[in-house]
Amino acid sequence: MTYGIPETDAWALNAFCEARAKGPGIPLMLALNFGARNNGDVVEVIFSTGAYQTVFSGTVSIQSDEYAGVEVMIGVEDPFWNALGQGDALLYGLPGEEMRSVPLRGANAPVRSFLDHCQQTFAATDAATPPAPEGPFTYNCDDGSHFYLTFDNSQSTSVATISLGSNSATLVQAPSASGTLYKFGALEMHTKGDEAMIVTPQDTVRCMRQR
Repeated sequence: MTYGIPETDAWALNAFCEARAKGPGIPLMLALNFGARNNGDVVEVIFSTGAYQTVFSGTVSIQSDEYAGVEVMIGVEDPFWNALGQGDALLYGLPGEEMRSVPLRGANAPVRSFLDHCQQTFAATDAATPPAPEGPFTYNCDDGSHFYLTFDNSQSTSVATISLGSNSATLVQAPSASGTLYKFGALEMHTKGDEAMIVTPQDTVRCMRQR
């Protein structure tokens, strides 16, 4: 799925879902100026459209002299994709840099079609390669709460499923300068050893894996 710049052969962003891709993460390549950073450097990218705003971790991706930018891995069920059909324009950029904008009028149907094809591709691949979950593991938090965490590293993108009572969320691994970062919309989880930091717009909670 490509957002091109009208009347030019330039592109603004590309999302990929290739045959036999495993998922559930979809790589999104953004045509952004990354300055003096090197290939593979971790950066943050701000996204905003309508009432939706979030920050994703990404990496500088220099694939050729003509194709370079910042790549972000976004889960197929992440709220980001629904947000593309709700706003008038998508604003995105690196903190402190000028934001870029792409119009979203008429984007809802193409985005939904793209996601449907991605989900079918992932399902077909997963049928041939069943998931191999690790866990569930119990985590106890400083605020007195606890949750159960299951990891699945059998796919091309590692995922972690948090279960709290009858609610659950599956977070997709994102680039991180230290430890391991998982993300679902504005919900983030940083893990390192037995420690997990749960980050929401309202709070940050430290949790430890029960042994």
